[in-house]
Amino acid sequence: MLYTDGESLGVYDLRLAVFVVLLLVAVVAVGTWSWVNGAGIGVILLRMVITMVTLQIGYFLLVFLSAYVPGKTKESDKTQANHPESPPGAKAVSDPDD
Repeated sequence: MLYTDGESLGVYDLRLAVFVVLLLVAVVAVGTWSWVNGAGIGVILLRMVITMVTLQIGYFLLVFLSAYVPGKTKESDKTQANHPESPPGAKAVSDPDD
């Protein structure tokens, strides 16, 4: 997820387009691997579908958990930077709505 002010969530900054490209690469790799090993068309398709479903569930969990797991937020940055025990040079994050 990319915020409008350029701040990102780091690990969770996997956009949908990147996910789709990587999903297709994985599916093609699984299909090619199955074909090279002499699998039938049914087995190849089954393995490709299992790969897609597994990766989509993983991506959903990543997005879901990134939305609901407490982590670094803009408010916590402000609070920590304004705290009297903050290290020297810590800057408070300014809110453009202020």
